[in-house]
Amino acid sequence: MNQSFIDSLMHFFSLLFLPLPGKKTLKIKEKLEDYITKAGITFPVEECLKIYTTYSSKYFIELSGQAYKKEEDSYDIQKHLLHEAGINAQANLYLQERFLVILSLYEFLSLYFPNDNKLHDYLLELTKNLNLQTSDFEDAKNFIQGNYGIKPELELVLQEKSLDEELEGEWIKQHQAETKSQQRYLLKEKIKGRLFFRYFSQYNYLAFKYTGDATLYHNEKKIFNSYFYSFRKNDSLQFEGLEAMSFAEIENQLDELSKPMKICLSGQNISYQYKHSLFDIKPFSFSEENGQLIGILGNNGVGKSSVLKLISNQLKPDEGKVCINGYDLAEYGSRLNPVIGFVPFDDILAKELSIYENLVFQAHLSFGNLTHDEIREKVKDNISKFKLQDVAFHSLKKSRGQSLTDFQRACFRIAMEMIRNPNILFLDEPLAGLSIADSRRLLSILKKETYSGKLIFISSYFP
Repeated sequence: MNQSFIDSLMHFFSLLFLPLPGKKTLKIKEKLEDYITKAGITFPVEECLKIYTTYSSKYFIELSGQAYKKEEDSYDIQKHLLHEAGINAQANLYLQERFLVILSLYEFLSLYFPNDNKLHDYLLELTKNLNLQTSDFEDAKNFIQGNYGIKPELELVLQEKSLDEELEGEWIKQHQAETKSQQRYLLKEKIKGRLFFRYFSQYNYLAFKYTGDATLYHNEKKIFNSYFYSFRKNDSLQFEGLEAMSFAEIENQLDELSKPMKICLSGQNISYQYKHSLFDIKPFSFSEENGQLIGILGNNGVGKSSVLKLISNQLKPDEGKVCINGYDLAEYGSRLNPVIGFVPFDDILAKELSIYENLVFQAHLSFGNLTHDEIREKVKDNISKFKLQDVAFHSLKKSRGQSLTDFQRACFRIAMEMIRNPNILFLDEPLAGLSIADSRRLLSILKKETYSGKLIFISSYFP
């Protein structure tokens, strides 16, 4: 947790419990102090409360001179301020940090104001203002409420051993067990009560909650029953009187559940001679697994696009071969091409259609077995993912003075290929013509896709 995160979190606390004149104000400072003390917030309690008080006092002074005819007017002001703060936080917080804000706020409301529907509505609206999906809010809600089993592939529940498991564990130790299921039995020797781990793949974030009466330490700091805590690389958990558990041990158990199918793209001694030219691509080899965003960088004319086409089966090498999980693309291309997506630098779009219509058309070509409603949901998800909601029904031709920005056009080109949901994606010069800020926005979107297991290659003059 950094200063920007704590500042934003305390800011949102002050806005949720805004001291508006004429409106019943909920006193939360003591509750907030209690929450910060027990929750997985690593900043000093006094510093957090100071930030909260600063924001709360600021808004009280600014708004105290305003008169509100109805109580609804004060709620409108509160909603507007939350909207503005959410939009501003998008520029200051990483995606994972924005999700952590929602997790923390929802946990606080669940503990201290579980029946206040207005506050919960505000939080759902804030989720959207932070450019998170409604499904993200539901994931946060289910985790905090302890609704386990909804996404078993992303969950790990560890409980202390029963007598039968203790007997089985003795057999395992004698026989030097190595499988993951057997390792889980051994891990339970280090547990009292129950530990619940939840991996949020879209944010590459692992959290845990503990239920039980034993004393548990997280990085030597005592944790509290039923609160959530982040669990990161190099972290450890230790019950009093038992051996410590490392992050690596938990990650090892989550591997089969949370990590997507392994995909490896490799090339051996690939070379290419340009026709009617003295220039060529010298022999090169590589091997990359999914879950990465990889850049092919260089000056104009050095062969970036050619390399991208060679490793994506768009261009046949003179020597060498490219394989996916050991299968040669030259031999099995017709079967492997569906897992590959390629976005060229030039537009190949139906300009007479809107963005929405283009995506629907592409989805129907790619998924002939889906219903219209299922197609529409896929299109809506892609439009939201690439921030195209405001221009979804604009024609690609200039009309009435409206046209897409370079950023929107780049996002649209990628969305057209992503609607197919390829495992490996190649992008030829996606950052060309974009500002530094827009380039970072686009790279952030692409990086998020790698969290769900995609392997993405981009060529770029701009690093």
